Amino acid sequence: VWETLKKHFQTEDTEAIRRSLGLDFHGIGDNEPYDWRERAVDAPSGRGILHDDGSVEDEWGSRQIRDSSGPYIRYISPPLAHQDLSSYRFPDLDAPGRWEGVHERLHELKKEYLVSAGTMTFYRHGWHLRGLENWLCDIAEESRLMVALLDRLLEYNLEYVRRFAQMGIDII
Repeated sequence: VWETLKKHFQTEDTEAIRRSLGLDFHGIGDNEPYDWRERAVDAPSGRGILHDDGSVEDEWGSRQIRDSSGPYIRYISPPLAHQDLSSYRFPDLDAPGRWEGVHERLHELKKEYLVSAGTMTFYRHGWHLRGLENWLCDIAEESRLMVALLDRLLEYNLEYVRRFAQMGIDII
């Protein structure tokens, strides 16, 4: 949508587009940690570590690829498809650089917008980490892995949104 709007308004300035449309809502997120920024690149299926097959690995270890079927991203290598949850490391919320400048950006945006932050849904995150077929089987079987993963995702997401709430975010 943003690419279409940029073409229509003949500008790359998304803030100018927001003002033209009268949008009063703006999302915000954390930053990529320094060590991730050094390795990540911008690619057609998102920002991350580019692999030889054209897939991009995100900070969670999930690989996605945008194929010829259109603008959709396909998950091709979910990190927990064959890995034990106990050895899986979630991205570090305290990694150097992750929160640098976020508080200041939030308060600058709040001068003009209602500002929101959020997390991926539990369903989508499970799919992203386990692969769709595995995740659907986990749900159907009410697997221990699913319950443990949901517990860890809940803890992670609560801490993530807690940090934004402490900064004064408008909407979570």
